[in-house]
Amino acid sequence: MNKGFPLETILASMRQHEQVCVTMPALNHFQSGLERKLLDVLKGNPSADAPYHNNKHMQGMWDIAQVIWASEGDKEAWSLEALMFTCLLHDYGHSAGKDSDHYNVLSTREFVADLISRNGYSMPGHIAQVIDSAIACTEFPFVTPPTTVLEKVVRDADILYATVSLDPVLVLEDLRAEIAVAAKREITYEDMMVGQSKFMETAELFTETGRCIWAIYAPRYLARLQAYVKEKETPDV
Repeated sequence: MNKGFPLETILASMRQHEQVCVTMPALNHFQSGLERKLLDVLKGNPSADAPYHNNKHMQGMWDIAQVIWASEGDKEAWSLEALMFTCLLHDYGHSAGKDSDHYNVLSTREFVADLISRNGYSMPGHIAQVIDSAIACTEFPFVTPPTTVLEKVVRDADILYATVSLDPVLVLEDLRAEIAVAAKREITYEDMMVGQSKFMETAELFTETGRCIWAIYAPRYLARLQAYVKEKETPDV
């Protein structure tokens, strides 16, 4: 298990709220080795330390995806490995606002396709396409609706990352910094709250487990965002 996000925190919250109780999928020897290889790939990520779309984000998304996959995933060969590839690499080389997300996703898909082509990872040929399609579903604003179980888990985990963290800095400082680069202007806390409130009102989750996690965390996260902005806007006495 990697250290991107505290899985037990999510599981404990779900048990406390009497939601779907899940046990984590145990990675076999091959899967654990593959995870280590992909984490090594991330060490060379040019956007490893980007404000928001960084290695921590991808590792955290993989952790959340495992929680959802435990109750929503299928048993088909290479499904969990495809989920691992998608989550751990979906924002590799992210421009952090310098380019559109359409370009970010195209660039990542090209990188991952080349990585698989060069290394193989013993996977059947069609799995590379499965991974490619799942990464395409992460483009924001969302333009490609998820259709498979894998794609639905990926989309939900990506949406849930900041919310489950309960850390307002991720959105109000880190993501705000990337949005400011993209907009080529200062983005205020008010701008972020308007955008984030609208996003949280309209966010669509595609798995039952994802919706359960969202129901637990989203109200708490919105309250923390509001409290953070209030604190920042209150002059020191």
